[in-house]
Amino acid sequence: MPANEHFIDFPIDFFSFSDADFNPNEKAEYTFITEELELENGFIGNSLFEKIHFDHKETAIVNCAVGQGKTHAILHSIKEYINTEDSIDTYFVIAVPLVSLVTQYKNDLLEMGFDENQIFSYESINDNIPESGEDYIHIHCKIHLVTVNTLLGNAGEHAILQSNRKYNYIKTFAEELSSNFKRLIIVYDEIHEAIRNFNETGIAHLSHFSSVIWKNILLSATYNVQSVPVIKLLAKQTNNEIRLLEADRVITKPQSKLYLHFNNEYSSNKYTAITRLILELVSDGKEVDVLSYSRSLCDNLINKTTEPGRTLLETFPNVKKCTSTIQNNQGDNDEDLTKNRFDNNYCNIGTNFKSGVNIEKENHAFVVILPPASARSTYANFNGIFSEGPNAVIQAIARQRTSGDIHIFLPKPIKMDYRSLPDSMTQSQKDIFATEFNRLSIQTLDVPTTNNVEVKETLYIPFSKHKDEVNKWWQTLQERYVMPMKLNSDIKLPSYDNFVIMNGEKCTVKTNFLGKDLAGFVVYSAFTNQFFNAKLEHIFVPEVVTLDNLELHLVDVYENLNRGNVSDTFASIERSVDLTAMTESNKRLARQKIFKYVIDQQGNVNDVESKDSYRFILSYFDRFRGENRSDLESQLLRFRELVNGNLVERRTVSYYKPYDQSPIFADHAETIRMIIARLKEVYPLQKDFANFFDGYLTLNNEQLRKKFYEFIIDITAKTERTQTTVHTISGSYKKIIENY
Repeated sequence: MPANEHFIDFPIDFFSFSDADFNPNEKAEYTFITEELELENGFIGNSLFEKIHFDHKETAIVNCAVGQGKTHAILHSIKEYINTEDSIDTYFVIAVPLVSLVTQYKNDLLEMGFDENQIFSYESINDNIPESGEDYIHIHCKIHLVTVNTLLGNAGEHAILQSNRKYNYIKTFAEELSSNFKRLIIVYDEIHEAIRNFNETGIAHLSHFSSVIWKNILLSATYNVQSVPVIKLLAKQTNNEIRLLEADRVITKPQSKLYLHFNNEYSSNKYTAITRLILELVSDGKEVDVLSYSRSLCDNLINKTTEPGRTLLETFPNVKKCTSTIQNNQGDNDEDLTKNRFDNNYCNIGTNFKSGVNIEKENHAFVVILPPASARSTYANFNGIFSEGPNAVIQAIARQRTSGDIHIFLPKPIKMDYRSLPDSMTQSQKDIFATEFNRLSIQTLDVPTTNNVEVKETLYIPFSKHKDEVNKWWQTLQERYVMPMKLNSDIKLPSYDNFVIMNGEKCTVKTNFLGKDLAGFVVYSAFTNQFFNAKLEHIFVPEVVTLDNLELHLVDVYENLNRGNVSDTFASIERSVDLTAMTESNKRLARQKIFKYVIDQQGNVNDVESKDSYRFILSYFDRFRGENRSDLESQLLRFRELVNGNLVERRTVSYYKPYDQSPIFADHAETIRMIIARLKEVYPLQKDFANFFDGYLTLNNEQLRKKFYEFIIDITAKTERTQTTVHTISGSYKKIIENY
């Protein structure tokens, strides 16, 4: 029984809020109340509509799971409210952290029946508003869609100040509202993704609206510790009133099947196992999208000259690389929003859709590639798009809105200290969890590190304890400020809230569970059914082997393997072993042994005596006996015919002439190079352990032609080299013993 079957209805942990977050030490600075959002068929729509109360001045926090309909609910509520007389003087700004969400929101509004002239969108700032902003006062749109960067004056990574037209948009719109005695409701979606904007510059820009802000509405399924001081800042604009609207995390809808693929060797430049998975999914007829931690890995996966790019481009009419020049996919410049964005009509390979998109494809396989084992080797954070930790993983997995298959590539997790497991687990559950986790995890001493990084066992950390991790660093900072403040009275300790906003995420991701070892978080969440839209179906975990026990492992795995062609079989067996503890030379030797073992098991070449790589090719093409031949097979057979034209007979024995006697490939050097390159794309012929035409690119044309001539002979017949004379011509001939 899979581990997660022992955790049916185990409570889903998530970040929530309490009065103590806003009123520490029993202060009464903020009014904080909580209301429950009831679910109807798994959605919060009706309940939010009844409880959002647009006419009440406050900061409202909507906290619900991904997939419970918060976006539709707030837009539906806005639509109904705009149709009332009470809304005549009310305008809405919907501020989103991701540029992709601007277009999505606009499309959602139009589909709900809003008119185009009711919506002013981020794109229009770039395209329609002059630098002076003079014409802006003539625009009377009830709903404005912008990025949080725009609203809070974030100039981006490279600019010093926000562009004039964006600033003039903010300034002029605020003046228009104020001078006409209007009021503004700001909806912040996915607020956790926009925390870095709430600095002094951001608050200064937001102050343009200070006289007109009536209500703040925050939407997210994945709040974090940094959200607390941001909410406090926003609440100061609404009489310090905070209301939490929260829904239970109750699973009521079909979930996707979750598959975990453990591999400690992949990287942005070493992705064979990922390639094999993608090719299998395509072969199974799946609609495929791939979200990667790394932009460079995306470039490799979509390369049209190699796999899996070639197959993806041949299979899907439209393949799109969704990587952004914008830092973290946030709207801090004037990038064209129509470019590099996820599209449900395409096969998407990219980095910029871990949030802000809904994948709504039937028969869909979503591949999520987490940071590799090498990312946890240093003090720095090399997690790419998953640098913000668990929330990034939760958001990424939740992109698939129609139940399908989700495949996560991840390294083996670091061993866990099971004493940290939650008290809500029974002892039986803890024992089962520990047994299964031990089967997957690696010891701390086995984690390669640099810069003397100390690797500790992973501790489970619930969302309610994230603040404690931040406070540890805050305490250290306070201690370090004691002496400087004594020596210089002008030095002041930064505010706690500012420290949390600027450093909260950095503090939490320093721990294994919340950042350094995301594999640990994923495994815990999969075992205990924490993912709202996905349930663990199967795990693929390689077994640690040595050269001594490798053969026993091969026999055991092969007997239970669902075998395909020789290439697929080798790839499946290779994925079943973990060679990371071996030296590089032993890894090569182990793969050679696997290569030979798999070939020896192929019934279609058990009578062939030749190099292993040549036997592999004969098995792969089933000795060229099939009727529906690929272009590559046909080319090899044409060269076989040319070589057979070099056959001579002596006393009923057939011989292949030495190539020098009849250089039949004289005009084919480039074609030969192309054929070898194509053959090397058949896994694993490109690997050095396969010993197939290594270094062929360095051979001159004559050397290449001779070697390829010998290769064609060796995949055509069993031969024996002999020095003899045929038709008065002496030479080193190859005598045919048996044709294949």
